[in-house]
Amino acid sequence: FHVVLVEPEDSLNIGAVARAMTNFRFSHLHLVNPNVDRDRVAITARHALPLVENATLHDSLQEAIGDMTEVVGFSSRRGQNPARFVTLPAWAS
Repeated sequence: FHVVLVEPEDSLNIGAVARAMTNFRFSHLHLVNPNVDRDRVAITARHALPLVENATLHDSLQEAIGDMTEVVGFSSRRGQNPARFVTLPAWAS
């Protein structure tokens, strides 16, 4: 299970995601062009800072997911050409 954050705008979000990942024992964090302020990450990461420090950095989303066979994306952003929409329960089945 891998988590990919694409161009995260706030380091607090990176820390919060790392903390949640650590709670669920996920260990593969990928960051695409992150804007990282280590002090802000540390505020929300707590004991998950090593996960952030060992994250794999990528220049593009394509590079980050290149070796993956199944990819599910979540976003609060809207675009003119959204990807195919499916609910999580429908995808899981």
